Amino acid sequence: MKLADQLHINLDTIDKEMLRIVRTDMSLPMLSAIAGNIGRMILAGGKRLRPMMVMVGSRFGRMADPKKVLQMAAVTEFIHVASLIHDDVIDQADIRRGKPTLHVLTDVPTAIHTANYMMARVAELLSKVEDDKNPYREEITGLLTSRLCLGEYQQMANRFNFSLSMDTYLSKTRNKTAILMSTCLEVGARLGRATPEVTAKLAQFGDHLGMAFQIRDDVLDFTETSEALGKPAGSDLANGNITLPVMYALQDERLSGSVRQLHEHSTEEEIHRVVQMIRDSDILDRADQMAEEYLQKAANIVGELAEYPAHKDLEVLITYFGKRKT
Repeated sequence: MKLADQLHINLDTIDKEMLRIVRTDMSLPMLSAIAGNIGRMILAGGKRLRPMMVMVGSRFGRMADPKKVLQMAAVTEFIHVASLIHDDVIDQADIRRGKPTLHVLTDVPTAIHTANYMMARVAELLSKVEDDKNPYREEITGLLTSRLCLGEYQQMANRFNFSLSMDTYLSKTRNKTAILMSTCLEVGARLGRATPEVTAKLAQFGDHLGMAFQIRDDVLDFTETSEALGKPAGSDLANGNITLPVMYALQDERLSGSVRQLHEHSTEEEIHRVVQMIRDSDILDRADQMAEEYLQKAANIVGELAEYPAHKDLEVLITYFGKRKT
């Protein structure tokens, strides 16, 4: 059963709301490249994990306005999609989810303008809501303007930096991935007028889940085929992104030398050799163990929320994140 079905969420409503956000912008010509690009990306589908987290978070309160929850769910997906467009341009990635990336289908300037429009549209929507009726504006605006950008910058600035500290790796992972998931659950809870204590626990749950998600993603780059990933296997390593398996490899004297020899002009054969060395070691198991530790922290929080029926939705999320293969 698909995750959305387990959570009793209709993904079509999220997609329709995203399209509505574009179509109701009177300043954007519907025949423009930007409108067409966003429509194409929405119709291409996706997991819609972050919007679903907003909806799940809202179930921990009793006063959620379904329309506001849906709009905020769509807004978080806008932020996520825009960040992916930026990521693909920076990484010079040609493929995502098995399909050509936006800057390949169009060009780099058009892709960047599309992503920037999506971010600006989010800010515009949030600015139209009064502060006393908008308990989530500060979180989303801060996320939009700083943390995601910082996470991407941290990754870009530390390419092939084989002296990267574990603290910096964890900070980058939190800013680039976990903070959005944490914010989605927190925003949903605030929309539902959940108590401050419950809201804080959901935000913490989302942080743990997001960290586990990214670490598992780091591992999949080494274990899955290009077809399963929807992008070239080993692409993180080839791009010089210092992921958790690479961090562990740098701590292993049998592997460290080979990893440190890699650079931006390394051949596919050189990359594949290091990928295979990491596969043949216990490093991926160790990385998986850290992901499991974060999932266990998330599970502990679920236990603290057992009085709420929606805690079962959190259990569904943990199971999904623990089993994901793509």
